[in-house]
Amino acid sequence: MLIDINPRAIRRFLHLRHQYLIEDTVNTDLNPSRYKGKRFTGLIVPDEAIQTGREVEQCPHFRGTIQRFQEGLDWNQTEYKHLYETWYITMANGKYQHKTFEDFYAHRLKSWDAIFDDIKTNGYKITKPRRDNVEIALNDLGKPLLIDGRHRLAIAQILNIKKIPATVNILAESLAKQDLNKLANSRPDENLIKALADHRHRLTKQLRNKDIKSRLATAIRSAYPKNHSTAKQHG
Repeated sequence: MLIDINPRAIRRFLHLRHQYLIEDTVNTDLNPSRYKGKRFTGLIVPDEAIQTGREVEQCPHFRGTIQRFQEGLDWNQTEYKHLYETWYITMANGKYQHKTFEDFYAHRLKSWDAIFDDIKTNGYKITKPRRDNVEIALNDLGKPLLIDGRHRLAIAQILNIKKIPATVNILAESLAKQDLNKLANSRPDENLIKALADHRHRLTKQLRNKDIKSRLATAIRSAYPKNHSTAKQHG
């Protein structure tokens, strides 16, 4: 489920509260974008499961990206230097333990320089694979909460891009049930109305089921559309 959104409207992360998803067997295998390793989009969950998390600007990955591309610092002058020394170096069974920051730059950060240059030159497009899009949840008021895509979100804000495509992985049940005509009268973002209308069939199909597992089956199919030919890549 895709929606066009102003990147500056995404201000906080999602805090997914698993205790409101009921089935214990689901809780252990479900994260905000995958169930048992399979991606999903447009999963309808109880309103209470979608809670507001910390501010995006508090995230060191987001701040490091701002420091690099807005303030013009070298990567080793950004918060990524500290992140590397305290976090990344412990990841992947110590994969980076005997590597220098320059190795880390070449393996991981260099690609963001290329992505920034590509977006700056060619504009912001839907990515292929779709998992590289900014991923969000929509709460009962239709407000977006960030799941993943901190770097691309920061880049879009730096370049003052007014609208980006975002993948809606999760949305609140009361929002999915909204009568679109009544919702339109409350004057929400027109892109929200369009996204709900475009996916009304799959949302209605999910709403026929109360349990999360049954809804997941539809949401997983939505993540693997048959036609990928229109998707474009950042580079």
